[in-house]
Amino acid sequence: MKSVNVEFRGISQSQNRLRKHAGLLLLLSSYIVLGIYAGFGAAIAFFLLILTFAVSMVVLLYPLKVLTKFSLLIILFVSLAIEFLI
Repeated sequence: MKSVNVEFRGISQSQNRLRKHAGLLLLLSSYIVLGIYAGFGAAIAFFLLILTFAVSMVVLLYPLKVLTKFSLLIILFVSLAIEFLI
């Protein structure tokens, strides 16, 4: 089967490691902010629910070529706007 992520073949190991650390830092900082806002018990449940939903949607829709990088960026901005404006 042909790889879906052809554009990522040329990424060096150091860039890949940097992206993983940046993603982990963003996940932990969002969990801490949610824990301060809603309490750490509720934050665990809510964080796992949101994380599971987001990852499953990307896994389902990206291989079907429904999602592109631009559409993922639009979804990110819309979800941030809904989160902070409501």
